[in-house]
Parts: sequence; structure tokens; C-alpha cells
Amino acid sequence: MPDTKFVPYLVAGGGAIDTDENGGSDTRAMFNYGAGVKIVLSKSFGVRGDVRHIIDFDDSNNNFALSVGLTYLFG
Repeated sequence: MPDTKFVPYLVAGGGAIDTDENGGSDTRAMFNYGAGVKIVLSKSFGVRGDVRHIIDFDDSNNNFALSVGLTYLFG
């Protein structure tokens, strides 16, 4: 268990997206990075939120994603 109720973190990842539009298929490489915080509510439960910058390498598109979720520690 963390020593504090607020646990900041950094995220980064890569992947690909495959779309099928108008009978044609398109696969694009993507990368994302961001930061977030987890708030520990009890020994098993927590809340987390993060913001990510998503970059599409092929089309030079940029998007931002904001997510909020609940966490549960099994065991």
C-alpha cells in the first residue's frame, strides 16, 4: 500500500488502430503519454483519473483523452 492517499503517476504507450470505412481498411500507428493521480480510499478501493495526449503518426492527428475510474485490489 502507498504511504499517502494521493499517488501521482505517468503513463506512456504505443499501438495501432485499424478502421474499416467504405469498404477500405486503414491501419495507423499511434503513441500516447500522460499523467494522472490515484486517490486511495481504503485498503482495497481507490479512484483514479488521468489525461493522455494521443498522437496518430500517419495523419499527424492529435487528441486528448480524460479518464476516471474505480480501482479494487484483489487479494
